[in-house]
Amino acid sequence: MNSPCYSSRILSLIRQHISNDFLLDAIDRVLLYEISKGTKTKDLPNFVNLSKSGIERRKRHLKEVFDIDGKGDKKLIEIAKAKGYV
Repeated sequence: MNSPCYSSRILSLIRQHISNDFLLDAIDRVLLYEISKGTKTKDLPNFVNLSKSGIERRKRHLKEVFDIDGKGDKKLIEIAKAKGYV
């Protein structure tokens, strides 16, 4: 039986994903994806079943998880992309 063969990029992404000690649920992933596309916070309730305050709580939590200071979403997306979540 042959073992699967992965490119170095895929192996790097797998290692990054395994090394993270936290999990993001589907709502967190949708929020990160929509924010990365440029969706405004006021429009996010159209994509997830949360109120604006619920979305803000999730964003604060994501910033804590990724150890980000500040209010802007740009750094959050940069770190999420670097870790392979977007």
